[in-house]
Amino acid sequence: DTVFTGIEIKYPKSMLFGNIKCWGNVNGVYSYPSSNIENASLVPLLSMPIETEPNLRVFQYWFTESFLPWNIAKNYIQGKDILGLLDAKELNIVLLNYLTYRYNYDRKFQGAKYDEKGNPTNKSAILRQKFEGQKPEDVIDGLFENWKLDNYKSLNDNAVKRFKQIIYMLSNYTYSKYAINKGYNDDIKIFAPYYFELISTPNKIEDGYWEFKDCKVKLNSSYFNFSGGPTPPKNYWKEVYASEKPFNQIDDKWYFVVWRNDDNGDLKISKFKNNVK
Repeated sequence: DTVFTGIEIKYPKSMLFGNIKCWGNVNGVYSYPSSNIENASLVPLLSMPIETEPNLRVFQYWFTESFLPWNIAKNYIQGKDILGLLDAKELNIVLLNYLTYRYNYDRKFQGAKYDEKGNPTNKSAILRQKFEGQKPEDVIDGLFENWKLDNYKSLNDNAVKRFKQIIYMLSNYTYSKYAINKGYNDDIKIFAPYYFELISTPNKIEDGYWEFKDCKVKLNSSYFNFSGGPTPPKNYWKEVYASEKPFNQIDDKWYFVVWRNDDNGDLKISKFKNNVK
């Protein structure tokens, strides 16, 4: 529903156009962040430097199938429970447990209690025991892996694809190989055109243990304005003519310029620092 011609992203200082250097790994392709994306379609977009950290730049990709498509995502602009989208009761439970496990893990299972033999006596202690000696993303993704074993005939269902896309868009709220950087930072705000904010809060079931009963989310974006009316993109590109002398004023900033001469020849891309008249 929204057409854009350019968008701001960050890129490594050492990057050379045509010889891109990035970090991480996407399905065997060297890039940043490290992700496990099915049917990945890597689309490089160019940008200006980060204003506050001019020496720190990250080259960004958008993954066409890693997040929910716009025709579905736009239904959550005002905030809405997403459980109905999966249309699979058992997967809804898995999604809620993804959130529950992360929330209690981050609270360090403070309510865990044990008997005199060291055996767990409440929900917090039982859950803590599952994480002992394990990476949190492995424990949490184990919920989905177990579901797949029990529902192997449903692995090609659309609900499975939607589940992974929801986890990706909820990267700030769970640990998972399907989340950006496995959920350990908020880079989802940079690497996705839009993402989910979790509105739901967990219920306290017993002392030191919480569970999510619903998953109400709200669509947000670092690039688009979703507050009322149509959703115009933030366009960081500007079309100008040489006669306008757009770089007449020195600002000591780096620019990517897509240009061609007056006879409408092939488009060319140049990168330069605007520090000389």
